[in-house]
Amino acid sequence: MNFDVFRDNLQSLIKSRGLSVRQFGIETGITSATLSRYMTEKRVPDLQYVMRIAAYFNVSIDWLVGFSDNKYSILPEEVREFATMYQVASEDDRTVVKAVLHKYKGKANGTLLQ
Repeated sequence: MNFDVFRDNLQSLIKSRGLSVRQFGIETGITSATLSRYMTEKRVPDLQYVMRIAAYFNVSIDWLVGFSDNKYSILPEEVREFATMYQVASEDDRTVVKAVLHKYKGKANGTLLQ
């Protein structure tokens, strides 16, 4: 595991959602203290938490820990392409995309739009 990559990827993911570390911890059940230790490399991430973080952000575990450059290998190609484009979109464009997708939220049957 590349701890620098893990830390950088985790920070980037949390920031991309506009969350604080505290908010992210609450949503995932990982304490702020534990997340802080992961980000300062004072603690090796437990596998259960790595899995939880990857699932929360729908990213591959291999990417999260620095074993792969393929961030979305667990997702179908069209979803990976969408995620990549969304990541580089402006905040205004993201707001439009969110508004459109919100329209379908109830129809998604518990898929990625939760």
